This record gives sequence, C-alpha cells and structure tokens, in this order.
Amino acid sequence: MLRLKACLVNSAAALVLFTSVSPATAEIISSTYEGTLFNSFDTTGVFGGANSSLDGMAVHLTFSVDTSKGNYSIGPWGNRTEGGTWYNAQSPLSVVITINGHSELLLGSTESFNQVVNGHHRYRAIDDFETNTVRHFYQMVADLDSPSGLLSNSILSPYSGAAGVDPMLTGSFAFNERYTHIEDVIAHGTDNLVLVYGQFTSGAIQAPVAAIPEPETYVMLLAGLVLLGFQLRRRKKEAAEG
Repeated sequence: MLRLKACLVNSAAALVLFTSVSPATAEIISSTYEGTLFNSFDTTGVFGGANSSLDGMAVHLTFSVDTSKGNYSIGPWGNRTEGGTWYNAQSPLSVVITINGHSELLLGSTESFNQVVNGHHRYRAIDDFETNTVRHFYQMVADLDSPSGLLSNSILSPYSGAAGVDPMLTGSFAFNERYTHIEDVIAHGTDNLVLVYGQFTSGAIQAPVAAIPEPETYVMLLAGLVLLGFQLRRRKKEAAEG
C-alpha cells in the first residue's frame, strides 16, 4: 500500500512538473530583425512614393509567435506551430513590417507557421480575404539560418547575432489588393488597388524574448516541488524506522 501511495505521489508530481513546461502555457515569443530591401517596388505609395523603388531602404521586422495558439508539434526533426483557416486553428504567428516609418500588420489569418528543422527556421504568414469588391492577399515568407550552428531545433530557444553576422534572415513579402468586379476595373482603369513587393536580408538580430509562464504555471510548479519534497521526507522517515 505504501508503495502504491508513493507511486501515486511520484506520478502526480511528475505530471504537475511536466504540465508546467508545456508549450500551451507559453506567452508570446518575439523576434526582431533589422534589414535592407532589394528587388522591391511600391506601386501605390504604401511605404513611399507611388511607382517608386524601395531598394536600399531599411526594413524592421517583428515576428510574434504565441505557442498557446494553433497546432503545436515536436519531434526529433525539430518543432512547428501552425494555424489559420487552412488548419482550422487560431493563428500563432503575426508579423509587423515597417518601412520608411509606415507599418503593416500580417495576422496570418489564412495560414501561419513557424517551423524549425535541423536548425533552419522558417516563418510564413498569409492573409487572404475579400471585402466588398476587393480581394486582399498579403504574404510574407522568411528563412533564418546559422552556418555556425547558433540555432537549435526549438522555436523557444534564444539566439543572438549582429549586423552582417550569422544567423541571417532572408525573405520576401507581397501586398496585393485587386478589384474583383469588372465595373470597378473599368472605372479605375486598372484591377490593381495596391501592389507592393520586395525581398530583404537581415542585419542586426534581437534574440527572442523568453516566454513568460502564466501564473497557473508557477502554482503547478510549486505544487510539484512540494509533492516531491513530501515523498523524499517520507522515504527518509521510513529508512530511519527500518
């Protein structure tokens, strides 16, 4: 009976401690990158003058991953969190891109994921929706690599870097808005309402901010430690009596 009780106590403590580090309790993990644009053009002046090149401009990117949302999976190859309407789950990833003092937000409402495979990180966020007679399609894809092996197989692991030094982020973005009705196309002389696209390469990198556990996490962790302490005390007492 004592062994059964001890087994139950150990199991409960292990369960509490395991639950306390589950990704489902994580807050938002943010990674910030400073880079430079190339092969970039702004048709309607979202980030600058209309029909102008954005080449050489600085770009500020912030990727925010909430591992309590979406579908989270982990394995020997690494780990991944995904969401959006394509996955029938909440989007875990959002992206803010700032160019020339103007910011745009991608919510990843259609598809979003952050995946790590063998130290290679990939972000993708897509918003594809229609309002009135306009179809909106916003997309960003970015890859983070470290030839020197600074990155692990976890989206939660910290890393650091400096301008021009690995790890380096490269990627592309496109913001398209098109009229879906022919009368609007005729009235405006074009089907394009907004067309911005570009590629970027990173400079300075700010390490991801560590996840902040929810208050319940600390309670569960403390409960696990108390249970383990109780079990150790019981064993010492039994050894002394024996």
